[in-house]
Amino acid sequence: MPYYDRRCTACSALRVDSWEPTEAPTVGCLECGAPTERVWIGKPAAVKSDEWAGGKTFENGFDKPRTFYSPSEYHKALAERGLKVRGDGEEGTWGWMSRDTLEKAKELVTRCSS
Repeated sequence: MPYYDRRCTACSALRVDSWEPTEAPTVGCLECGAPTERVWIGKPAAVKSDEWAGGKTFENGFDKPRTFYSPSEYHKALAERGLKVRGDGEEGTWGWMSRDTLEKAKELVTRCSS
């Protein structure tokens, strides 16, 4: 059985990590007894490895091909040469978001979680 978070439809009290069947019946609020609904409070923690198993070989940016065994090792070697990977959060690339976009996303999350 998975864990779920629940919010009361009347008083908005939260119950975090409730262990229940996927098709659980309506559960009452522990504070006021009103029905609750399943909600998404946050995303689960994710662990990302900083390792390239077996390594990756790059020909661009260096005098001769070099093999690196982690993204941080590769980024450090590029930085030592005054270079960086395009798309690492700079404006105009896929990894960049404007402050306005982030504010609108924050407003949307606030509205949806109310």
